[in-house]
Amino acid sequence: MYANGNRSIDFKELLNAILLDYINEVFNNDDQLMKMFCMFNKDGDGFITPVELASQMVKMGHPLTSRELIDLVHDIDTNGDGINRFHEFTAVLGMAISEFFEIKAS
Repeated sequence: MYANGNRSIDFKELLNAILLDYINEVFNNDDQLMKMFCMFNKDGDGFITPVELASQMVKMGHPLTSRELIDLVHDIDTNGDGINRFHEFTAVLGMAISEFFEIKAS
């Protein structure tokens, strides 16, 4: 747990210890992931459009500029087909959470 070796727990180490199990539980639960995906995929067609993404981000209090929207859509679309599907959404979501909390797989 003492990632920096100083034998005291800093905030990121605490988050890593507490949240790692929770995050693993969420990301290993297809129902939870599908609920998150459906928050964005309002019409239920199986992919997230830029309009759906922008709309949900506004509802969440994080409006995006046109450039941010284009970049985010591009980041989610890992195979470059122009469609943001469930597996791409969950992969990018997992990477973002891991980077944000600096979580390292153990």
